[in-house]
Amino acid sequence: MIPSFMNVTFSYPSNNIMEWKFDPEKCFAYNGIKRLGVIDKYECGVLYRIKCWLEALNIQSQFTPEIGLCHMNNTGTCNGKIEFVF
Repeated sequence: MIPSFMNVTFSYPSNNIMEWKFDPEKCFAYNGIKRLGVIDKYECGVLYRIKCWLEALNIQSQFTPEIGLCHMNNTGTCNGKIEFVF
């Protein structure tokens, strides 16, 4: 389901919770946008895409942390959870 080049793992620790974790500084989007020199302005398209899929399927969800500027660039890590509301 997830290609290895993405360097991300997903887990499901409890009902209605999905956690993600990118290998530190190995996110393909982070590395590509950083090479372009605009990482300080980049809003995460990877998580945004997942959010859009969920919205298109009419699945309510809450991302923690919220999607915004690149977490890897701002904190040195990119991990979090998505809580599904059914």
